[in-house]
Amino acid sequence: MQVLAGDVLAAQESYWHYFTLWKAFGALPERFLYGHGQLHSNQQQYALRPELMESTFYLYQVAHCFGLHNLGLETC
Repeated sequence: MQVLAGDVLAAQESYWHYFTLWKAFGALPERFLYGHGQLHSNQQQYALRPELMESTFYLYQVAHCFGLHNLGLETC
């Protein structure tokens, strides 16, 4: 949504936070304890979450950063 609103810098910052979580846990967690840097104790992962892929697509369309293209391939 940040990209669509024109706030590309904030979108890139948010993206990197989510991508870091995805790399750490293999999927975007539903519940994450930021203060502790860990999943919530009753966390169950749901791998069919398209948000990160959609964000990669929109950021790439706006920023034309080839690094985003490679990250998109990595999340497939």
